Amino acid sequence: MRRAVLALLLAGCSYDWTVARGAPPSDAGRDVLGADVSVSEASDAPPADVAEEPIVDASPMDSPSTGDGTGPDCAQLLQSAKNALGPALVCVPTMQNVCKAQAHDWCGCTVYLADGTSTAYTTFVDDVNAFESAGCRSTIFCPDTCPSASSGICVISDAAGMYACYE
Repeated sequence: MRRAVLALLLAGCSYDWTVARGAPPSDAGRDVLGADVSVSEASDAPPADVAEEPIVDASPMDSPSTGDGTGPDCAQLLQSAKNALGPALVCVPTMQNVCKAQAHDWCGCTVYLADGTSTAYTTFVDDVNAFESAGCRSTIFCPDTCPSASSGICVISDAAGMYACYE
């Protein structure tokens, strides 16, 4: 087995990687679809002292929806909503009506949060509303159907003894 691997490695190392000088091969200057491709001449290039506009790769998460060219930062709005979800889920199992507060997440699915009167609840709802108002829902993948649950339950969620609402 070792000899076979060694033979393959040595065969790969002995390949002649030099490029022949002279006439180009018959398929040179054609792309994979067969269309002619040419390299622009040096005289076609802009002068070195002319600054070109940078090419910006705009992802759909950054696409403007306000029409004024600035648009919302959908990725940032989504991250804010996700960051606000954790604190809104933190619960105390002995609280009355714990995990009964309903809200909608960034996909429009119902989530059960610890306390509908808390600042964490309000922050989460406000962040999701900002995300939706900016027209960002179309920029993310959401399930065709949302999970269905009639209520949440406060359960221990980590080794530190933190409780959180789960459906």
